[in-house]
Amino acid sequence: MNNKGTLREKLWAKILGILILCVTGTVITASGAGLIWLADRGGFNAGTYYETDDIRSRANYLAYSALETFVNSPEDMTEVYGPDVQNAWITIEREIPGAAGTYERVWSNDKIGRAGYQNKIEQSYRFYEEDSRRHNWEFHSDVPYPAEAEDGETQDYVMEKFRVNVAVMDPITVDDWYFYDHYNIFNLIHPLQDRMFRWGVGMLAFFAAALVFMLNSAGHVSGVEGIRETVIDTIPYEILTFLCVVIIGICAALFATVLESPLLLKAETLPYAAGLMIVILMVSALFFLLFLMSTAVRLKAHHFWQNTLLSRCTGWLLKLWHRAADIVRALPVVPFTALTLAAWLGLCVFCAFNGMPEFVLVLNLLLAAAVLLAAYEMRTLEKGGQTLAGGITDIIIDTSRLFGPFRKHGDNLNSIGRGMELAVERQIRSERMKTELITNVSHDIKTPLTSIINYVDLLQKEHTPEQEKEYLEVLERQSQRLKKLTEDVVEASKASTGNMTVNLAPTNVREISDQALAEYKEKLDEQNLNLIMNMPDAPLYVLADGRLLWRVLRNLLGNIAKYAMPGSRVYFDVVKNGNSVDMIFKNTSRDELNISAEELMERFVRGDRSRHTEGSGLGLNIARSLTELMGGTMKLTVDGDLFKVTVSFPAVTDRDESWWLK
Repeated sequence: MNNKGTLREKLWAKILGILILCVTGTVITASGAGLIWLADRGGFNAGTYYETDDIRSRANYLAYSALETFVNSPEDMTEVYGPDVQNAWITIEREIPGAAGTYERVWSNDKIGRAGYQNKIEQSYRFYEEDSRRHNWEFHSDVPYPAEAEDGETQDYVMEKFRVNVAVMDPITVDDWYFYDHYNIFNLIHPLQDRMFRWGVGMLAFFAAALVFMLNSAGHVSGVEGIRETVIDTIPYEILTFLCVVIIGICAALFATVLESPLLLKAETLPYAAGLMIVILMVSALFFLLFLMSTAVRLKAHHFWQNTLLSRCTGWLLKLWHRAADIVRALPVVPFTALTLAAWLGLCVFCAFNGMPEFVLVLNLLLAAAVLLAAYEMRTLEKGGQTLAGGITDIIIDTSRLFGPFRKHGDNLNSIGRGMELAVERQIRSERMKTELITNVSHDIKTPLTSIINYVDLLQKEHTPEQEKEYLEVLERQSQRLKKLTEDVVEASKASTGNMTVNLAPTNVREISDQALAEYKEKLDEQNLNLIMNMPDAPLYVLADGRLLWRVLRNLLGNIAKYAMPGSRVYFDVVKNGNSVDMIFKNTSRDELNISAEELMERFVRGDRSRHTEGSGLGLNIARSLTELMGGTMKLTVDGDLFKVTVSFPAVTDRDESWWLK
């Protein structure tokens, strides 16, 4: 069997869970309804229906109804309670005036009754007081009875005592219509009360287990990660609750109607009525289960509050509140203060003219508190301003207790302080860079210049032809190095200041890359560097200056040739990334990179900081400046000994006709 995580995603498991819920829910509901009906009518401790509270209460109601009809409309007694209508025996007796405790019979339907209609056989019998099959109830009541005067006119009502007897035979027949329905239900439920209790408790455990499984499986679908929400789960929760209550209410009303219907008590219609009740129960249970599962899905997906009308109304109110607050905050301080004071004075005048001096006093006290609060906030801002004026830029004004324009002004002062601090930091950094520039340039120029002076001095002394040739080679090499350094400094200055001519045009990345790689192939081979290039077959064009882009690639390849670990691999990838083309260089550094990526971008900085290798340290800085000058970006990443540079330029396609037409 699959584990629990997959079982809750299976469709057959969910269908089985629904069937278990329907069956167990129907049994629990039917058993509970039967036990409640039996308990409500006092049938638990009764051996027969004649011992229940229900038959006595119904006999009581029948007795007093008959007495009321006899007192108010005696002519209707036979029509309503006669033997042709009511098979129960009803006698009404009145106490004889002047003879307390003595009653005389004033009305009775003690005539031949009818029974046996179910078998289409009419049988007749008479109720006898001594018949052991008769169950009798006696009720007493004081009733106002009209007394006639001697002249025939009706006088006031007088209180008379009546005694009413109601009796039914055992067993109750269909003609005992007032007792017959409940008699049949009792005889159906009473023998099953123990079984219904055991069934209800037993099914309750299965019902709870199935319900827990269904709630746990809600939102889980095979092949879908996370919780899957359906259309029902997007309905506002209040509307879903209302629909569920309405549908269950309709089902409950239909269930009660069928339960009280005479069709349920007839043998020929009982199966249909019971089936209809089961269908109604299942429909209501399915809708309730759907409601519970949707609730579980919303809670699992953390969208319960978002899918409520209250949340949407709250969001609308908050938007209105924020808009109103934005309008108020947008007002300048002076008009806002004037409007506030005008409203305040108007409210005070209104309260004064309407005889509410206590409200005027409260308003003035509030105004005084507001003025004191404003003075306190102004004092806080004044202290912050004085501190900034004194040159302390790292001061932070606490604006958590300030309100409105005061908080905004405090934030502005904090921003000024941070801006001044950054400006000072940039100035210090600029001065430091200038010092480093002078030091590094002096060092880099001094080395080849000293060499040139020394070898010129050697040439002026006696020397052999072989020595002269060697001296001239050194002079050539050092003069070229000095020339290269001078060109790099000039180019770095132009690139950083933007004092260069840039001609942007569609440039074929493959062509420019092949040219740069061909130029540096020999130097890469000298270091035994294996170049691995990955480039798409389709030509890629970028918007750049071909001459400057070629210089960028040369600087990056030169940096790799100088500082990459000999015998390692160098990767050059060209990829299309959305609307741009990325050129990515990756290599392993020969020396430990004990410097950050940002510092490597600075001028006159080398990866090893030892300055043992030739070069000006301007290669990466010039490459970045040239890239940014053409509208591209250059990103350097250092991860351990891995050195990675990504150069990106806007891609140009065949659809960019304006560039191609140029």
